[in-house]
Amino acid sequence: MRLRGSDISFSKGQAEITLQTWEEFPAFVDENDNLKGYIFRGHSRSSFDLRPTLIRALDRRHPVAPKDKDIASIISQQLRRFRLAIRGRVALSDREAASESEIWAVGQHHGLATPLLDWTASPLVAAFFAFSESRSVLLAEGPDRESVRRQLEVFEKSREEPRAVFALFARRINEVFYEWTTKELGSRDSHLPDKLVAMESFMEGDDHGAGLGIIERIAERLFPADPDTFCKCKEAVDAAELVVPRVIAPLSGENRRLVSQRGLFTKHYGPLEEMLPGLFAEDRKTGKYFGDEAILLKINMPNSQRDVALRWLDAANINSLSLFPDLQGASLFANTRL
Repeated sequence: MRLRGSDISFSKGQAEITLQTWEEFPAFVDENDNLKGYIFRGHSRSSFDLRPTLIRALDRRHPVAPKDKDIASIISQQLRRFRLAIRGRVALSDREAASESEIWAVGQHHGLATPLLDWTASPLVAAFFAFSESRSVLLAEGPDRESVRRQLEVFEKSREEPRAVFALFARRINEVFYEWTTKELGSRDSHLPDKLVAMESFMEGDDHGAGLGIIERIAERLFPADPDTFCKCKEAVDAAELVVPRVIAPLSGENRRLVSQRGLFTKHYGPLEEMLPGLFAEDRKTGKYFGDEAILLKINMPNSQRDVALRWLDAANINSLSLFPDLQGASLFANTRL
């Protein structure tokens, strides 16, 4: 998608724009046809990168970055541990229990370190999460005056850091992931991609152009496939995930917040900003991009606009009460009225 607007800087399929007021944000979204095909994520600090919690934990614990094969093994072990730990604690259908994506989504909701990042289909919901967290200072216990001065200095600088909403072109992400998975399938069995497309016509409700379809359903044991086909499909999906991010929309009804927030996830094994260059070039042989195309867009907004933004969003019924349909949401909403 080509983006319209002044002062947008483009580089290798990524773009950034800094707005001066909150009112410019809904105007920018409207000017770009509501950014159709994009999904959104809000950050309270513009400098925070797009790194899943599990990858962040691995980065802290391993001074030397693990190899791709080791990362895949660690992630597989984390998923297996969580599957065993949730037995009898959560009700999932057979389909949901068989799906790795659904299990990861349940864990993401309950604090598990996962390879997922939360996104929403609504730019305004993402803006709420960008602005909802207040910035405060917690001084270390019993510091001397100089220590207090340094801590307050750091806090004052942080108040100048912008808030940010990220927009990711999910449609292109899924297209490239599907292409990559099909290529991986072909490397294991040259006839397999055509065989799966033919089989797909028997799968009720599948949209061949929208995603993995039959490939993933075989890989998740949801189709009576022979073991050889299952293994090749699973290997292809796993290999593609090491290189290409993917977008996941869970079907489980276990997480009511996901529905209220129009939520979905990306799954990747590294910072998203570092994975995108090269994967989404318009001409992959030369690495050239269209100058006004952005797979990932960062929209910066001043921290000083927080109160204005939250009042505007509250008037549009985007607040803790509407986004958190539980007792915590009710408590957060009541606290904002103090």
